[in-house]
Amino acid sequence: MSHPPGVVLSGGGANGAYEIGVLKALFRGESPATGHQPLEPGVIAATSIGAFNSAVLLSTYTDSWSQAISALEKVWLERIHLYHPESDFGGALGMLDFQRERVTSLIQRGYLDTVGHDCGEAGCIGV
Repeated sequence: MSHPPGVVLSGGGANGAYEIGVLKALFRGESPATGHQPLEPGVIAATSIGAFNSAVLLSTYTDSWSQAISALEKVWLERIHLYHPESDFGGALGMLDFQRERVTSLIQRGYLDTVGHDCGEAGCIGV
């Protein structure tokens, strides 16, 4: 019996933006790690900013992971970069005080690293 793949998303502020690029490539079937087939995860495990990303993904997923990752990217590009540590969050999200250009750069880097990296027969699906 074959089990569907899982995705593990880590913590660490900037990793959250990078994960979007990686997931974009995996969910759209643009990565050699999945044989250029769209990834259909059966489970997502996450911590910290990865848990935030997974919550947005799962709350926007209907029948397309590609659409869910687009929704998550939109949140990062239109909302997270607006955060300032002086706000009512009390600094809890201070590591997310990115400029839009930095967020865009991290997303693109995650995508390009995933699309351009051949993981060989062993695979490297972890994010």
